[in-house]
Amino acid sequence: MRYNNNQEIAKGSETMSKLEEARLTINEVDEAMAQLFEKRMQAVEEVVKYKKEHHLPVLDEKREAFVIEHNTNYIQEQKYKASYHEFMKQLMGVSRAYQKSVLYHDVIGFQGVEGAFSHIAANRIFPDLKKKRYATFEEVFKAVVNQEIAYGIVPFENSYTGEVGEVLDLLMQYPVYVQGDYDLRISQNLLGIKGSCLEDIKQVYSKDQAIHQSKQFLQGRGYELIPYPNTALAAEYVARMQDKSKAAIAAKENAELYGLDILAENITANAIALFPEQEVFLRNLMMPETKKISMSTGYIKDGRTYVTKGPLQGREKMISRIDRHKRLAKLRFVAGNTDRELCAGLEIISKS
Repeated sequence: MRYNNNQEIAKGSETMSKLEEARLTINEVDEAMAQLFEKRMQAVEEVVKYKKEHHLPVLDEKREAFVIEHNTNYIQEQKYKASYHEFMKQLMGVSRAYQKSVLYHDVIGFQGVEGAFSHIAANRIFPDLKKKRYATFEEVFKAVVNQEIAYGIVPFENSYTGEVGEVLDLLMQYPVYVQGDYDLRISQNLLGIKGSCLEDIKQVYSKDQAIHQSKQFLQGRGYELIPYPNTALAAEYVARMQDKSKAAIAAKENAELYGLDILAENITANAIALFPEQEVFLRNLMMPETKKISMSTGYIKDGRTYVTKGPLQGREKMISRIDRHKRLAKLRFVAGNTDRELCAGLEIISKS
């Protein structure tokens, strides 16, 4: 028995020695691979410079396929080839991602055309960076995911018409994160071609939300209201048609951009008329120093919401919906004769 115990100890020591030896070899190889990786990425930086100077795309499919197959052929042991082939594919992906981070770190994406509110917001948030426009919100999201742009500017909520549903849906579909928010004061204006006046107008073009925001101004004027995909596109269309009977609802920036006259300014100024008690309610929610609504906290029990701290405390009955992921509560209130919605921060600590 004693002999066998010593034999087992000796055998265990020998096993540990082989394990440690193998791990030391792995460590040495990893160190060499790290040094070679740095050398490879330095070469990639030279590739990036060349592509930038010659306006070449990041992905060269033929080159990638050649590199992967060519390097896989260096592997002598057949059992390792498939693993190394996958390793090379991942390495090429790392290279592409790095190239994109260098090439597109100063590019901001937005939906629409120049003069659209997303473009205006992009210019105000990132005045010195390049802008790239996309036809749809989803294209902006895809560009962020594919690292074609550093950031994407999309509308999250409109104070007149509520949340932008398509954008919220895309936030759930794509692996992106909200990095910040910017409050853009929207001032809609009626724009016409040079020399036109209000009496000339018969048709008004704009995005449906802008038309809705301007309904008090438009009411009773007899205009034919024609929805358009984008306020800036509507302005561009009116400028292109050169027809005095056509006008667009859009931002002031579009007047200068497309050479139009402003026939009526800030036509959404009275779109929401609050009663005095409603104005007091909104002001009470805001922090005086920031003019913003602070975060509230609470919990949900048996399907009922209880707010324990913050401006929403005691106002639980006004909460129509809660998004725990985004830490937002939607409040419903009446403005004039119209139901309105307002989002405020609410963190639900527990639910039972």
